Amino acid sequence: MVQGSLSKLPSGSAATFEEAKSRAQNQRRGRARVRSTMSTACFRDLFETGNYLGGGAYASVYSCRRRHPLSDKEKMQEFAVKIIEKIPTHSRQRCLNEVELFFKCRSNQHIIKVEETFDEDDAFYIIFEKVNGGPLMNAISRCK
Repeated sequence: MVQGSLSKLPSGSAATFEEAKSRAQNQRRGRARVRSTMSTACFRDLFETGNYLGGGAYASVYSCRRRHPLSDKEKMQEFAVKIIEKIPTHSRQRCLNEVELFFKCRSNQHIIKVEETFDEDDAFYIIFEKVNGGPLMNAISRCK
């Protein structure tokens, strides 16, 4: 919605409305995109990686902890970080779709929660709550 400019339009003027709409779209295109929502800190500034937990075709998963915990609870809290290297064969949209899917499902108690994400020059970092118990495929095969 175009803010502020609709009140200046004469009523019933379709051409003027289209001009205002076009002007607003051009202004939006010129804005700089914000890279991070909260801060300019990168993953390595806020977290330290630990043991290798696993990997797949396009990502590796490590345990991690906060570098600067604010409480004893945060000091003990461990996360899993999925590191997706930015190489030409990996689709940026695929990473963004994965993050969006986890955020849409965050209210489901049966799906792990995304804590934070970082989009940096060299890689995507997706930080999840850590779930202990080994690989998921082992648990699925035991249920058969």
